[in-house]
Amino acid sequence: MRNTKNICLNCDYQLSIEDKFCPECGLKANEKNLSFVYNAKVFFNTFLNFDKRLVQSFKDVWIPNKITKYYVAGKRQIHVHPFRFYFICLVLFFLVVKHALSDQNVMFMGQHDRDVERVANYDLYNKIKSLPVPSPFYTQEALDTITSKIFKRDYSSYNDTINMTEMGMNYAHYGVTKADYYRLSGDSLIKKYNVELGHHKFIIRQNKRIHNDEKGAISFMIGNLIWAIIATTIIMAGILYLLYYRHRSYYVEHVLHVTNFHIMGLLLNGAFIMLVKYAGIPEWIVILIWLFCFLFFQVALAKYYHQGFWKTFLKGLVFQSIYIIVFFTILILTMLISMALF
Repeated sequence: MRNTKNICLNCDYQLSIEDKFCPECGLKANEKNLSFVYNAKVFFNTFLNFDKRLVQSFKDVWIPNKITKYYVAGKRQIHVHPFRFYFICLVLFFLVVKHALSDQNVMFMGQHDRDVERVANYDLYNKIKSLPVPSPFYTQEALDTITSKIFKRDYSSYNDTINMTEMGMNYAHYGVTKADYYRLSGDSLIKKYNVELGHHKFIIRQNKRIHNDEKGAISFMIGNLIWAIIATTIIMAGILYLLYYRHRSYYVEHVLHVTNFHIMGLLLNGAFIMLVKYAGIPEWIVILIWLFCFLFFQVALAKYYHQGFWKTFLKGLVFQSIYIIVFFTILILTMLISMALF
């Protein structure tokens, strides 16, 4: 169905009778078709086309520079847009991570709850031990027998000062006992031990909030790690730009190189995590994965910039060294910010 005024329904551009597409925005001149059959056909064609391009992207990411060269050359209908593909791989990877960490045996989640339960047992233990003796109803020997049968562990350590440092604050400085740490809320700890420094109060409250919802805190931090990887991509693309400054390449080309490097790392490490969880493969294989990624990146740089082996190797080594520093710096900052905002 074509509108009689020959005006593009999307941008109001005046169309000629011969125009099948709007010269301004590219929309079909007959896009007013609202029939169910037509819209269902458009939906399935769009979905299947996207699916085909996504499969092609997963295949070609293993061929050095193929996606990058196609994108730079303007051939952009063969693959999913590289940045969209990157985001898809990021989401898939962190879904795998969250699934793997959902098992409490893999994480240390639940340890705080177990300590709280033990402190409750410790309080009950003290109440029983404080019962007056002698008594017409029981003897000291009977009490000792009961406590030894019920309480299997030694609770004396819960009276000790807890030697734990959180964000630069040591609880031992205030003399906080292990029992009070797990028994009291953040505000109660601050009041009982006369914590006056503002940032120490903040640390105590945040730490207790995180321990009270460990699963939520972990999910929040993992979600924020996506931005840490994206930030690393942007910074390392700048480093690559400086290393190959004489080639006069566009900054986006370097972004694509780092993006492809990350995509490969995400896919391989995601597969590794699942194989560790379900197949029990040895964890040292991750070293081989990162070695493969490093060598693949070296080959990609050599083929794209056409430089010699040693020059490419040295630049790759410099890049990887800076990468480790940048990545772990951003990772630590992201974790600290996540802990502060949770």
